[in-house]
Amino acid sequence: MGNNFTTAVQSLFNEMEKFVSSKTVVGDPIHIGETIILPLVDVTFGVGAGSSGSEVDKGENKDAGGGGLGAKITPSAVIVIHQGETQLINIKNQDSLNKLIDMAPGLLSKLPWMNSDKKDKKKAEEKELAEAVKKDLEEYYEETEEI
Repeated sequence: MGNNFTTAVQSLFNEMEKFVSSKTVVGDPIHIGETIILPLVDVTFGVGAGSSGSEVDKGENKDAGGGGLGAKITPSAVIVIHQGETQLINIKNQDSLNKLIDMAPGLLSKLPWMNSDKKDKKKAEEKELAEAVKKDLEEYYEETEEI
């Protein structure tokens, strides 16, 4: 009887050891352009095992054992790293989907391809300014050559 119980418990803990690792709590990094997103999760688990044994009339031993393992993984936070800045966003105490939807505009504004219009506008303004400065310098040099 003791051997079945020990085997069941060892088997459960061996499987749990395979399941629960550092990557379970801190997910694999997600790279989006220059932004890195690290998901953080809470892991809750329960383990149960038992065994029973009895002697049958003819001196024969009957043993039985069993066990179970249950786990729950819940998102708790997200670490966002962008251009050397780190931000921890807690999503545990809120409806996760709603929190992610609320965060989306802020996250999207940090992604390089989402700001392409702003970058294009800034580049156009810089080009226009450079052309204006070049024109002014050319006019200045033309005036100084005439003198």
